[in-house]
Amino acid sequence: NPIIRFSESPEIRNLFFEWRGHLNIDRERKKNKAYHQVLEFGKGWNSRYETEIELHISDLENRSLIIPKIKIQNKLNLIDKQKFLFSVFFSYNHATEKSSSDQIEYKFLFQNNFKYLVFNNGFGFYKNINGTASKNTVLKYFPLVYFKKPIISDINLAFAGSSDFGKISKFSTYTKQRHQYGFGLKKAFFQKTKVNFDLTLAYLKGLNSNSFDQSFIWYINRTF
Repeated sequence: NPIIRFSESPEIRNLFFEWRGHLNIDRERKKNKAYHQVLEFGKGWNSRYETEIELHISDLENRSLIIPKIKIQNKLNLIDKQKFLFSVFFSYNHATEKSSSDQIEYKFLFQNNFKYLVFNNGFGFYKNINGTASKNTVLKYFPLVYFKKPIISDINLAFAGSSDFGKISKFSTYTKQRHQYGFGLKKAFFQKTKVNFDLTLAYLKGLNSNSFDQSFIWYINRTF
């Protein structure tokens, strides 16, 4: 799933709620209009440590909307400097469907804070731990470039994407990998009020035949 965040820092000071999702458009009928959304609730215990729970909602083939996955995630900021941030994420992903597998997930975020932009490099490692699915560890990469200066009316621009390289023991050939890249626009509403929230709209384009042709993404998040 294309997961990207447009923010200068992922740090959560207190309570956090996010609703995000994406709609995939593809030439293959079984992939076309595939829909996925996530409800995420987070708690920042201090400036370094945070806990989150995510409810993933999908419209699987020939099924109504279900919750196929529940994720419990912990994040730790190991290095938190003015110009550089290094964070480690650990997640346990519980699959609610019998045909799916539970999964453990490690992610590493390297964030460089420059004068005019923020450059994120995220690396994710995913491994199924039960069921019939492959137990091989899969590598994914999530880059993001966020421009601090608004382009117009407090709207910020970012370029981002995701790459799924397949098993780390033997990377898939390019045609079997999945790559999507594009741009997003973020705007903060009702700033300095009790009802403030951020809205991000993004578009990703598939770069090869194994990727979704297009994905439309939205994020609504609020910190309490």
